[in-house]
This record gives sequence, C-alpha cells and structure tokens, in this order.
Amino acid sequence: MMGVIMQQRATDTETRCYFRTERITFENGQWYCSVRDDAPAGPFASKEDAEAALLLMLRDLQTEDQHIA
Repeated sequence: MMGVIMQQRATDTETRCYFRTERITFENGQWYCSVRDDAPAGPFASKEDAEAALLLMLRDLQTEDQHIA
C-alpha cells in the first residue's frame, strides 16, 4: 500500500515529510506494530496481540505528549 502524505503536527519542531503507513504488518509469518519513528515492535503471535500492543504504545505516546505540552 502506498503511503499518504500527512500534515505536520503543531508540536513538531522540525519540518519533515510524514507518510501514513499501516501500523500493523504481517512479515515472515509474524505480526508487528509500529508508531511514529520507532522501530517495529514484535513479533506477536497474533494480529490481536499486535493490535493490543499498538493501543498501549499509542496511549503511552499520548500521555508523553500531554506532559510535554
């Protein structure tokens, strides 16, 4: 799937070109999830496990963003 160009967030200090990509991927028989510039997390045994980990990662990032702002 091709990425979609995203707008810069108001809190970003650098000008970058962001692309929206799939956050859950299946590679070599294993599931992975990723957010922002982080390396993929995993492998996970199931897509559901990867989705649960992704939700926790997103929650943690949101908490970090709220503490910075």
